[in-house]
Formats: sequence, C-alpha cells, structure tokens
Amino acid sequence: MVRLFHQAREGQGEILVNRTLAGLFAVLLGYTLLRRAGGDSNDWLIIGAIFTVVAIFALRESLVANFSQFWPLLLPPACIALQLLPSPAHTMASSLTLAQLARVIVYLVCFAVAREIASRRPAWAWGLFAIPLVFGCAEGIFGIAQHAIRGEDNYAVGTFPQHSHFAGFVDLLLPVSIVAAWRYRHPVALAVPMIFFAALLHSFSRAGLVASALAIVVMVLIRTRQFKMAGAAALVLVIAGLVLAPAGLGERFERISTYAGFHHDAQLTRWQDTLRLIEARPFLGSGAGTYPIAFAPYNTSSDSLHDHADNDYLQLLAEIGISGTLATLALLVLALRRYVRAARWSLVALGAAGSMIALLAHSLFEFQMYIPANVLTLAWIAGVGWGVTMKPPSWPRARRGTGTSIG
Repeated sequence: MVRLFHQAREGQGEILVNRTLAGLFAVLLGYTLLRRAGGDSNDWLIIGAIFTVVAIFALRESLVANFSQFWPLLLPPACIALQLLPSPAHTMASSLTLAQLARVIVYLVCFAVAREIASRRPAWAWGLFAIPLVFGCAEGIFGIAQHAIRGEDNYAVGTFPQHSHFAGFVDLLLPVSIVAAWRYRHPVALAVPMIFFAALLHSFSRAGLVASALAIVVMVLIRTRQFKMAGAAALVLVIAGLVLAPAGLGERFERISTYAGFHHDAQLTRWQDTLRLIEARPFLGSGAGTYPIAFAPYNTSSDSLHDHADNDYLQLLAEIGISGTLATLALLVLALRRYVRAARWSLVALGAAGSMIALLAHSLFEFQMYIPANVLTLAWIAGVGWGVTMKPPSWPRARRGTGTSIG
C-alpha cells in the first residue's frame, strides 16, 4: 500500500513538472510572437533562459540516464561554440555568435522537453500540439483582418515583421491542424485548417503557398502510398487556391513566370554573392549570426542592407560552414526519416513530418530558420512527434497495415 502511495505521488509530481514545462513554453512562444516573432531583438531569450534552466533541472536525471539519445543534439551548438575559440575558426563577431549559440540552445531544449513529455505521456500529444495551434489561430485571424482592413497592398503579417515569415509560421501549423481535424472531425477542429489556409492566401507568400501544398501532397502520399490520391490532393489545393485567392495574388505569381522576374524576386544575385562568401571560409564559416557583416565585402548589388541570404541553406553554409550545416541538417533529416516511418500508424508523426517538409521547402527562398518564433514552433512540434514515435503500437501488424492511427 505504501509503495502504491509513493508511486501515485511520483506520478502526480511528474504530471506537475510536465504541465509546468508546457506552460513555460506557452509563455515563451506567446512572448516571442508579441515581440515581433523575436526577429528584431533578443528580449525573448530572457524567458528562454529561464525555461532552459528549469527544464535542465527538471529533466536532469533523464538527460543523464538517456545521454546516448540526447548527445546528437549537442553537435550544432558544439560547432558554434568552436567558432568562439581564438583558433582555428575565430568568428568575425563574438557577440553575434554568442547570441546565436544561446538561441540554438533554447531551440534544442524546447525539442528535448517536448520529446520527454510526449514519450512519457503519449496521450498528451494533441494537447501539446494545441499550444502552438492556439497561437496560430490568433495570428491567422489577426493577419486576415489586417489585410481585409488595410487593403490589397497590405499583406497579412500578424505580429511578424514580414508577410513571408508570417506565412512560414502558418506553414508549420497547417499540416498539424489537418491531422488534428482528421482525428477529431469536430466543427471546431475542421475550422482551424481553414483559418490557416485563408491566412496563407492573405499573406501573399508564394513560397509559403508552394511549400504548404508540397507538404500536404507528400503527407497524403506517405499516408496512402498512392500517387493517385496525392495527385487528387494537389488538384483540390489548386482549385481551392484559384477559387479563394484574394485579388492581386495571381499577379504575384505572374511576376515569377519569366526568368527576369524570378531572378529578381528570388534574389539570385544575392545567392551568387553568398556563394563567394562560402568559398572564402568553406569548412568552419564566418561565425554564427555574422552574415550581415561577413557578406558586406561580397555584395555586388546596389542595396547595401542585406541581413540574410534569403536561402537558409546558403546562410548556414556561410555562417557555420560545411561542418555545422551538416550537423544541423543531419538532425532534421534523422527526425524526418523517423516521422515518415511512423506516419503509417501515427497521425502525430504525420503532422510533424508535414511541418518539417513545409519549413525545409520554404527555407529555399526565405530565411525561416532565423525567425525565433518559427524555430521554436518547429522544435516543439518535432519534439512531440519524436516522443510519440518512441513507443510504437503493440497491436497486431494487420491492424497497423490498414493505416489505423493511435496518435
């Protein structure tokens, strides 16, 4: 009896810790969104530091016991920390690199926390997803209202500094909202992806629309393994976009129908200049967060202000070199592979896969990985997806083969 009592107390303590950590993440994400997604300042890092300290203290035993599972998360920050040494990879600006290192640590802690909670309490997965979904709905409604009130030339941006970053946030949440709607099939749940799709259209982000469409089509293909179903999903998305598109969206796509328009809007000249920067320091980079100052000598365009490469992969190569980029992408690919494998039996994994595909695709033409609110959201979704897949279903294979979901 005494043993059962102690187990009950331990269980209640674990629930309290999990709820506290989830609540702290909600505060962190909410504050970051209010501070223009964290892109203009590092104010959100204060709450991020508190969240990190509390999380490490609360999960210290698990971190030590499962170090073999957690150590890969140390590779990206280790590559950045190496740049702070005087040699051989001295960064061009220690303060910028130190700030970027702090951001990366917070992102990875968010992933670790979500993974731990979801692995211990798989039934909480949808509740954990609800945190960013609630903020996403608020952002989506706010963004749509902005565009409707201000007029055609004022795209939906929400609390974000740019419409493309707002679209990146919606990109991440649309796949999760779709699988949630499929699971619950409730009017409220069904309304959420409709809000996100409308917000995407009103953001006028071409890369966001293409990335979301690609993610949804791949999700259907992963789940059904049928190209006909994936093609049908693509057709439905195209028709819905044509029917619901606000005035002026078609003209934005027409601008990139010619090479000259694509060359200008995709910032191909900046990409070419960034390749020259990468060539100068290919292996260890110029220093995390130092792109604005490192790029200046290589800039051949008339615009002197270039804080980002408008391509996350090129900017990662420029800042942290081949070693750091490979370490970062290896974690993303490893996670995506895990979600794709589990997506046949877990809607949670399917939603995580869709979110990651959307961001990876969108990052080809934007700098989504440098927007704190978006990376925090991705880290949380990815952590939940990973945690759920740590405990696959134990029921018969025949039932799993039907695509029945437990998550």
